[in-house]
Amino acid sequence: MGSIGPQNGIEGENLDVLIIGAGFTGCYLLPKLRNLGFKTKIVESGSYFGGVWYWSRYPGARVDSPYPYYSLSLPEVYKDWEYKELFPPWHELQRYFAHVDKTLGLSKDAIFNSRVTSATFNEDENTWTVECHNGKLFKTRILVAGIGFAAKEYVPQWKGMDKCKARIVHSSHWPADLDIKGKKLAVIGNGATGVQLIQECADQASELTAFIRTPNICLPMQQKPLISSEQKVQKQSFPELYQRRLTTVGGLEFTAQTRAHADFTPEEREELLERLWKKGGFAPFAASFNDTLTSPTANDTVYQFWLKKTRARVPDKAKAAIVAPSVAPHPFGAKRPSLEQDYYEKISRPNVSVVSVKETPITEFSQDGIVTADGKVHKFDIIALATGYDAITGSYKNIDIRGLGRRELNSKWKSGTRTYLGMATQGFPNLFFTYGPQSPGPYVNGPSCTEPQCDWIADVLSKLRDQCLSRIDPDENAERQWSETVNAISKATLIHEVKSWWTGANIPGKPMEALGYLGGLPNYLKALKDSLENDLQGFKVS
Repeated sequence: MGSIGPQNGIEGENLDVLIIGAGFTGCYLLPKLRNLGFKTKIVESGSYFGGVWYWSRYPGARVDSPYPYYSLSLPEVYKDWEYKELFPPWHELQRYFAHVDKTLGLSKDAIFNSRVTSATFNEDENTWTVECHNGKLFKTRILVAGIGFAAKEYVPQWKGMDKCKARIVHSSHWPADLDIKGKKLAVIGNGATGVQLIQECADQASELTAFIRTPNICLPMQQKPLISSEQKVQKQSFPELYQRRLTTVGGLEFTAQTRAHADFTPEEREELLERLWKKGGFAPFAASFNDTLTSPTANDTVYQFWLKKTRARVPDKAKAAIVAPSVAPHPFGAKRPSLEQDYYEKISRPNVSVVSVKETPITEFSQDGIVTADGKVHKFDIIALATGYDAITGSYKNIDIRGLGRRELNSKWKSGTRTYLGMATQGFPNLFFTYGPQSPGPYVNGPSCTEPQCDWIADVLSKLRDQCLSRIDPDENAERQWSETVNAISKATLIHEVKSWWTGANIPGKPMEALGYLGGLPNYLKALKDSLENDLQGFKVS
């Protein structure tokens, strides 16, 4: 698989590999492929590196995986880098990506401000032709979509939105000039973004109203400052740490207990949950009983512990009934928990109101603000839509991707997602995606998933080059079996029937299905290794 020569009618780049997206995938895979001799470029719709952290700039935005886990494992990157907090905010993450760029020399092979609009497979040449909104064209042997799972925002359409005089903004494109100080602010949505917005804006806005349909079962972040001298010492163990994160289910430091709920006495359960609560982060969810996501009894024990802890922080009974209901709104952990620092204290402020959208739905927007089903008009200066994304598969809807016979990817996935290993889909040769549908991506720490996927892609491309092969496409049976496995694992858990972005149920008309692999990172990495070491098992190559 040598570099492509000049192609008639193609202005610009002729490549071995084109990577769409300048997030973790692009930053890790580009230098790896360059070092292997593949002519590789990144194309990115934003004007710099960062992926989702280039766009996510709303007040309070920060990552919920701790440092150093949410970072590249490259020694040349981490040896001269320090964060200021355990869970860094968006502007620190942007500073990190600038450091990655400078260290690895990425910009020289990146094309920014170029949003990919179409990608078409050329069957005679076994190449992809990729076009951008600004007319830039690329021809590439291999196309890698490193576009993440939060690239297509979801904006519900309420009657009267076009006539509303309040400024309406979606969290994914927060205006730099937006000043909320002294303003009447509405926050619609209670996922991670809604929680972070409320937490950050409650003491800045004159009035803040949170419109909540399903309350977030937030866990304590246990944020802390990072000390430079301690980071220097910790880096000595980074090689071991980065290997260990690949052995845990979620790609972080902890994994579930080896014992089930019934194997603990009531006193032992309380002691375990108390210890995990103090540890913070996802520990109360990810490191509790090994049947928390399969046993309703175990699940309710964890929820009741959470309820006790949370109700103590919300003295207003009416607010507590909405944000910490006595009956779980869904099984604990069946929707992605968010991490908070003082969210419940902010909810309890006198200038913060909470509206249950389940009891009084939003019916329309008026000139002054929002109208709910009880006829009340809520007046606002700013309305923040924290309504999330058409997650995971939605990221691909922004691109017209056409494979064999010019079949559209969106058409193939319309009635249900089908992939092999969560990295390729039959009928679209030489196309790989990372952190995407039917991979562990939705359930694990980002870099823990993306790095081994990129390593696998590099190994596959080297194998194809060594064998003078130019096409790789999943076998239809292998794809069917993988997709069935993904859904079967999900159906064995309490997650499967819950409406969330994990299952696509947050988007009207989208099929409800398992969009991520719940078998854990170690099992997933074994599947990748088995395919690679068994002559690319599950793929047809030529």
